Amino acid sequence: MEEIIKTQIAANIGRIGTKFLVAFSLILVSFSVLGASVEAASLIISPSSRSLTEGESFSIDILVSSPDQTINAAEGTIYFPPDKLRAVFISDSGSIFNLWIKEPSFSNSLGAIDFSGLVLNPGFAGQTGKMFTVSFQARAPGSAPVAFANGAVLANDGNGTNILSAFRHANYFIDSPLIIPPLKAVPQEKKLIETPEKPEENPPPPEAAVTPQAEPLLYVIQPTNTINRFISLIILLALVVIIWYLWKRSSVMSEELEIVEMEMHSRLDILRQDIERRVKHLEELRSKRELTSEEEEILGELREELVKTAWHNR
Repeated sequence: MEEIIKTQIAANIGRIGTKFLVAFSLILVSFSVLGASVEAASLIISPSSRSLTEGESFSIDILVSSPDQTINAAEGTIYFPPDKLRAVFISDSGSIFNLWIKEPSFSNSLGAIDFSGLVLNPGFAGQTGKMFTVSFQARAPGSAPVAFANGAVLANDGNGTNILSAFRHANYFIDSPLIIPPLKAVPQEKKLIETPEKPEENPPPPEAAVTPQAEPLLYVIQPTNTINRFISLIILLALVVIIWYLWKRSSVMSEELEIVEMEMHSRLDILRQDIERRVKHLEELRSKRELTSEEEEILGELREELVKTAWHNR
């Protein structure tokens, strides 16, 4: 009997131990799940939806959210329908990134946007951090989803752990522009009401019935003549100014030419004096000894140059 009781007690203790281990394991799993959710990060497109009109321009922000874990890098690829949207411009003004491994760029033929950036120490942690802004133009009516194709958010933990857990995409709805046809005026029939003519009590005299219209014509002609005279005076003054300017310019140019000519003559005189000095030196050398063929050739060339300079001085 005692052995049966001991056996039952051992079995109960085993069941209790098993239940305790299962409960402890569930607690550990829940803590790990909570820890993972606390340290999770997400990539966001904002706003997530919007109604647009064909041809309208708008902008979206590409954000990263990591409220409980400091990050130091993020990257990704975003797809958009190129038949519905056309990317126009990307701006990183106000970005949390300090450096770009790959600056944000777009391809309208592929309908893709790529980026990869870094945040220097101490990194970034917060609900929303703007990475960059994309400007679009709505091209055609329909639904235009803008979504992440892939991405990564790296923790600033020394290991570069990817803590990305979710993407938050966007979808935009484009309508055709509302065209209001012009209203057509409905012609209304005019009813003619005949009224009996009343005889005039005091008819005007025949002289006052016709008024001359020649006098207003004089007032129309006179301003035109004044304007023509004024334009002629302006043209005459412009011609006088142009003639004066050309005369003044020609006098200045003649003075400049005289200065240049004097300077040229001065330089030619210096050159001629130098050639004469060299010719005199060679002739003195000839009186002492017979010149070589090379010296004779140089002497002949110097005499020719001396003749040329003398001709230029004329």
